[in-house]
Formats: sequence, structure tokens, C-alpha cells
Amino acid sequence: MKTLYSTSTGNNLYIAKQLGGELLSIPQLMKKNEFDIEDDAVGIIFPVFYATSPRCLGNLLKKVNVKTDYLFLITSYGSDGNQNALKIQKQ
Repeated sequence: MKTLYSTSTGNNLYIAKQLGGELLSIPQLMKKNEFDIEDDAVGIIFPVFYATSPRCLGNLLKKVNVKTDYLFLITSYGSDGNQNALKIQKQ
């Protein structure tokens, strides 16, 4: 299995490590111009920012050639824990 991931804080790298397989950083694939991915299973893990994917993922998807029997995506989403929003609601 090959696991492609994009992470900024490390959360998605943690998820990728839990799944195992060969870990491939999406920004590094772009930098190295490596666009041919082949394995029995390929996973793509990335964060959701403002209801969309990171720009590097969109750029990769325009160029990548994936040959696999099983393709899956895992997304993660977080919140900044904005306490001001809670205060407004309480008033």
C-alpha cells in the first residue's frame, strides 16, 4: 500500500503512520516530479481547509497517474476553538 499525505501540523502524518505502508509526502512528490503511483492499494490523506483541500493536492491530482485496485481518501478537519464565538452566543 502507498499512502500519500499532506500535513502542516503533523496530524495527517500521524494518521498515515497509523495506516502503514509506504508513506509519500505530496509536497515532496511535487518537488521531485514523481507522478506515477502504482500499488494494490493507494490512500490519500489530507486536511480540509475552509471546506476545500490544500492547493498542493489539487496540483498533484492534475498530474498524477494512479494505477490501483483500491483507492481511498481520508480527510481531517479541525477548529481553532474560537472562544469569541462562544461568548457571542452566550450573550
